[in-house]
Formats: sequence, C-alpha cells, structure tokens
Amino acid sequence: MSDVQSTDIRDLRAADIMRTDVIMAAEDMNISRLSRLFAENKVTGVPVISKAGGVIGVVSKTDLVNLKVSASDDPKGEVPPFFRVVGGGWDEKSCEVDFEDLKSFPEKTAKDIMTPWIVAALPDTPLTQLAGTMVHEGIHRVLIVDANKNLKGIVTSMDIVRAVSRCAKANPH
Repeated sequence: MSDVQSTDIRDLRAADIMRTDVIMAAEDMNISRLSRLFAENKVTGVPVISKAGGVIGVVSKTDLVNLKVSASDDPKGEVPPFFRVVGGGWDEKSCEVDFEDLKSFPEKTAKDIMTPWIVAALPDTPLTQLAGTMVHEGIHRVLIVDANKNLKGIVTSMDIVRAVSRCAKANPH
C-alpha cells in the first residue's frame, strides 16, 4: 500500500491505497489448503491464478460457506453449525469461522468454487468509483490491473475504510 499524501477522499485513486503484495491461490489448490491460506494471511478472498499465470477468478470465504451449505442435508439450505462463537463477549475476535470440516472435500479446488468473473479497475480509478463499484456489485475486493490487464494490486473494502478514516482524521471539520 502506498503512502497516501492527500487528505481529500475525492483526490484518492486506486494506486494510492492498493496492496501490491497480493495473496493468490493456484487454480488447483485444494479446499483445505485454501482455508489455511485465508487464515494464515488474515484475508477473506484472493484472486485465482491459472497454470499459465493469468487471473481466472476470485475465491472467498463466502465460496467456502456456499460449498458447505450446498453439501448440507438441510432442505432449507441453512448454514450448518460449523460457525461457532468463541469466548464470552462480542468483539472483533469473538466470532470465528471453523472450516475444519472442509477436509471432507479433498477433491474440490479453488477453481471449482471460485467466482469465474473478475471486477477490475485501473490504478488511476478514483477511490469513490471503486467504492461505488463494490456496493453495486456486492463485492469486497477489486483487482487493480494495468492497461494490458496484468495484475498490479488489490483494493479491499477494508482498504477503503482505512483511507476514509485517515481522511476524516486529517479533516475533522
């Protein structure tokens, strides 16, 4: 993530807040390894990369949940009890998703469960446009690509929240 100089949210661009150290999943990464990738890197979604090196989709924890729900015997399609509240109080660490039972899907890969379409933007895309795109598309991340569609970074909804917070602190009026 670059060092943001502007304190006016309207001046910020994708390049100002994007992360360039993008965590990625290989298309043939199994579900168990994918859930560990999310946990180890504290991310909720990543681009999926083909064997040729191109981005072919995005996979998220939501896709893992959907996999588990689709395999459920519950006719209502309700989320099975693999969510558990850890600890007594409600704070940012008190709710943890337990994906341990995903080991029962050894044949499934990132490519099998990913969203096979990509929402991407150029580095000079205004932050306000990125936020609007996320709201409109119902997504939490936008891939940042160059004019040749090469992956350059990623902007997540949390990156936008951090940028807005910094701007608000710098302009308290």
